[in-house]
Amino acid sequence: MINPDFILLARSMGVHAIRCHTAEELPAKMKEFLEYDGSRPVLMECLVEKNEHVFPMVCVVVCLHRSLFLTLFALVGPGWQSPS
Repeated sequence: MINPDFILLARSMGVHAIRCHTAEELPAKMKEFLEYDGSRPVLMECLVEKNEHVFPMVCVVVCLHRSLFLTLFALVGPGWQSPS
């Protein structure tokens, strides 16, 4: 599977888009992202090596919010109560 160019896609919808290519660029790009004036939505794409571990790691059959809940449950334990 080949991903679309998320930067071009975001810009085509009026979103401010930032791409980070290397770890050396990350501090400056994060600063730009965090200090953005908020006049429009902002997207930051960070390119990583194909085999790099990216967290949270999500199984194909588990949606992201379920995976994060299971991780929290594993860290905190069964006494944790979900805020309703």
